[in-house]
Amino acid sequence: MKDIFKVFILVLLCQFYQTHAQEFQGLAVYELKLVEGIEPKIDGDNQNEIKNKAIIESMKVLSRRKRIFELKFNKTESVYQEEEQLDLPTAPTKGIAVKMISTGFGKTYKNLVKKEEIIERDLLSKAFLVTEPLQEIDWKLESETKNIGDFTCFKATATFPVSDIDIEQRNNNSILSANTERTPRKIMVWYTPEIPVNHGPGDLWGLPGLILEVNDGKIITLCSKVVLNTKDKMKIEVPLKGTVISQNAYDKLEREKMLEIKSRN
Repeated sequence: MKDIFKVFILVLLCQFYQTHAQEFQGLAVYELKLVEGIEPKIDGDNQNEIKNKAIIESMKVLSRRKRIFELKFNKTESVYQEEEQLDLPTAPTKGIAVKMISTGFGKTYKNLVKKEEIIERDLLSKAFLVTEPLQEIDWKLESETKNIGDFTCFKATATFPVSDIDIEQRNNNSILSANTERTPRKIMVWYTPEIPVNHGPGDLWGLPGLILEVNDGKIITLCSKVVLNTKDKMKIEVPLKGTVISQNAYDKLEREKMLEIKSRN
């Protein structure tokens, strides 16, 4: 009889844990800022110094504006997106036309069960859904700790190779410097096991706790607020609007459009 009772209690505990895990949800708010001492710049093109200065001034203004992102998550899914801003600052260009190619990001959706990532992309006002398997990240876990808010965080690092597409995207990003460096992208993150999910901002995931800070040497992404297990169930919606396309196909299309626009100038 006692054995039956023990089994019954164990079953109840397992059911409670599974239900709790399914209902576990949260919201993390992140702010982006440039690493101190980093300034936008353009390398390798001195043919039009006046135009380059105008572009740099535009990049500086855009890089200084406050950018806030939200990460909604449960145990298996997450959606990361930038908060909408109505009034964006503009930079003085002294009568020089500065054209920025529109290659914006929308939502980044991750499903850890399906090992799938879907990214909303906008290329010259056309909507795409870049759909790819989640890429495993070779994290190096370290013992160093620090506190972020009320959470104890652990340090982890990873290195990502740089492709031709990465360089082109750098050259078209209003925050990063435009250059042709092939130095691998190294990042340092801080994650907290106190929030037991494998999610993080952007395309980062796979650590034994929520990632609260990211530093790639140029930009710091820092969590400023965490809300866990609200009474109202949070909706994590899969992006549906846009042409489904692979990352390689999208990169090829983006490269063609960038070359097409450059050839007109």
